[in-house]
Amino acid sequence: MSKKTTIKPLGERVLIKQYTFKEKTTNGGIILPMDESNPHDRQEQLTGKIIELGYEVLPQHKLKIGMLVRYAKHAHTDVPEMGEDFILVNRKDIQAIIIEGKQS
Repeated sequence: MSKKTTIKPLGERVLIKQYTFKEKTTNGGIILPMDESNPHDRQEQLTGKIIELGYEVLPQHKLKIGMLVRYAKHAHTDVPEMGEDFILVNRKDIQAIIIEGKQS
């Protein structure tokens, strides 16, 4: 019987699973790696999905498990767990909630 590891953030911290974006490929098959100088690529690297909320994250903060969020660049702690990339971020360092929808 194996034990399951659980990470529970404390206080106003939020556990986020970092999105890992793949290199882009053109129609001709040319691979375009992520570019730190490209603002769009930098923003993608600061995006993740909320996995768990600390006990001090209140309903009026409007954060919920499963939400896609953007967080501040240097305001997180890496938590590599079981081959996946998680981070701990203070609630105040979450800059935006990303709402995905249909383009009109």
